[in-house]
Order: sequence, then C-alpha cells, then structure tokens
Amino acid sequence: CENLTTVNIPSTVSVINFHTFEYCLSLTNVTIGEGVFYITSFAFDHCESLEGISLPSGITKIDMYAFNHCTSLKSIVIPDGVYYIPSGTFRACESLESVTIPEGVQRIDNEAFAYCAKLKSVKIPSTVTSIGDEAFTGCSSIKSIAIPSGVTSIGICTFENCSSLTSVT
Repeated sequence: CENLTTVNIPSTVSVINFHTFEYCLSLTNVTIGEGVFYITSFAFDHCESLEGISLPSGITKIDMYAFNHCTSLKSIVIPDGVYYIPSGTFRACESLESVTIPEGVQRIDNEAFAYCAKLKSVKIPSTVTSIGDEAFTGCSSIKSIAIPSGVTSIGICTFENCSSLTSVT
C-alpha cells in the first residue's frame, strides 16, 4: 500500500483487523465509520505519515501496538468506551503532543506511550488503577504528571528518560 494516502472506513465495518494498514508509509489521514468498535493489534503499525485519525465514539477496544510508530501523529482523543490502553498502543509516536484519556480508563499498560518525545502533558484519569512498565519512558517533553489516588501499581522504568520531568504528584 505504498501509494495509499487516505482511508475512509465505512460504518458497515465493525473491526479493523490485525496488520490491515501496517507499513502504509504514505497514509496521512484516516476516517473511521461509527460502526467500528474494535481496532486490533498492529492495525496501523508504522504508518509513519499518518497525521490525523478520528476515533469514533463506539470504539470500545484498541489492541496492543495498534498505532505503534505512527511518527507523524500529532494528537489523539481516546473514546469514552475504552477501559484500558494496551501495551505499545501509541509507542514511538514521536510527534504526538496531545492525548485525551477519558474517565473510565482503568489501566495504562506497558509502553503505551513510550518514546512519544513531543508529548508535553498527560492527564491520567481518576479511574486509572495501574500504570505499566515503561508506560511513559522516553517521553522527554513531559514536565509534570499527577498520579491519581486510586493508582495502586506503577511499573518499572515508567518514567525512564523523561528528561524534562520535574514533578510527579
């Protein structure tokens, strides 16, 4: 899919399966129809030109590494129905500056946002109870982060190489 630049997924589709658009290096924009509720592992892995994607409100599950290494992705709003962010979901999204995590998310798994070098801030919802290993490692632009009182587990190397981090409360 080396020449694919735009994808419009119709509302009749309910699942975007494993590796569907993996390594579509020219893909810049994706519109996902309201019928999609599940994005499986590696669905958009290494879509290095992907700048924008709007996730429909009906999505309830995003699998691990779904958006791994989407180096041009600038922002993401995770829909309200998602209750955890799996391992590596947004790993190495180097241009990611803004992420909205809704209340209701309970876990941020291993490497979920690892190596998102331009990520400046993350508001972890009060519903989160677990933050996995290396969840934010290499996020060198994060300056501060607040850990909600309900968090009972923080993994190893969670904030490793967060060189701008000056406050964890």
